[in-house]
Amino acid sequence: MSAIATAPALEVKDVEVVYERRDRDPVRAVAGVSLTVGRGQIVGLVGESGCGKSTLAKAIVGLEKPRAGTIVFEGRELSPLTRRARPIEDTRLQMVFQNPFSSLNPRRRIGAQLAEALQMAWSGSRAGGDGSLRERVAALLELVGLPASASERYAHQFSGGQRQRIAIARALAADPTVIVLDEPLSSLDASAQAQIANLLVRLSRELDLALVLISHDLAIVQHIVDEVAVMYLGKLVEQVPSGELWQQPAHPYTEALIGAIPRADGERTLPVALAGEVPDPSAPPPGCRFHPRCPYAFDKCRVEEPAQLPIGRGREVACWLHEGAVEPRRPSELAAARAATTP
Repeated sequence: MSAIATAPALEVKDVEVVYERRDRDPVRAVAGVSLTVGRGQIVGLVGESGCGKSTLAKAIVGLEKPRAGTIVFEGRELSPLTRRARPIEDTRLQMVFQNPFSSLNPRRRIGAQLAEALQMAWSGSRAGGDGSLRERVAALLELVGLPASASERYAHQFSGGQRQRIAIARALAADPTVIVLDEPLSSLDASAQAQIANLLVRLSRELDLALVLISHDLAIVQHIVDEVAVMYLGKLVEQVPSGELWQQPAHPYTEALIGAIPRADGERTLPVALAGEVPDPSAPPPGCRFHPRCPYAFDKCRVEEPAQLPIGRGREVACWLHEGAVEPRRPSELAAARAATTP
């Protein structure tokens, strides 16, 4: 078995992205993030707007140059994009953007745009393909649930959900192993969101395709992903298998995000909004970055940044509440226990 076959599909190692500003403090949008995505795995990257999720997505695919850290794709380090053409093997890392209308050419038929993507993929070592170009375009459209006749139409002739399917089909033309999706569902209505969500899960399972799904909507992420990485102000605060996260969130920020999800429980329970706003990333608070908004913060949180503390098998959380803990527990439970034992 080759090294590529046994390596994770994608590894993000201590990546930092900094935006320099004239006469102003630099913005450290991504402040040291590490993330591993296995083959065929769907990882959700969640958090409020302004937490650095989209910046990290751009760094992963090479649209932003990291100040520090590395991106390893299929066992080799990936370089940021330049004016030169990217090596053909690196095109197997693709991205789908939030607004499908702006990422499609309004003056060209959909079939021509998909055919161009196929021709670029075929120009390298994977040249040849099966069947004619027209047949491959029809196969791509069928794969995302659209008829072959869609190839003769323009982007404005489709609904938002259909355009997102086309954007996904164009990414699939490169025969990818990893697709990064930056808020692909946020501009769609509820029905279209459910359809695209089901499509992504099916494609991942059928094609052994790794997906990094960026979203601020945990209700959608819950039904799609295998693992959730929670991001706050440029850092990951928790990364855990999806089922465990919903049953027992370990970080106060994660607990707050889950508590803010509306639920039709028949008891008229209202969601609890998280107080405050995401701080300015150019001047993050000292200590734990979440402590100004955390209802459980204590003295150590205000002066010392938390390390990634191990809690249970293969799970870590950046929260001082869990210092010395041997298993995951809800922050509210840990805070109550600490209050009971603190003089």
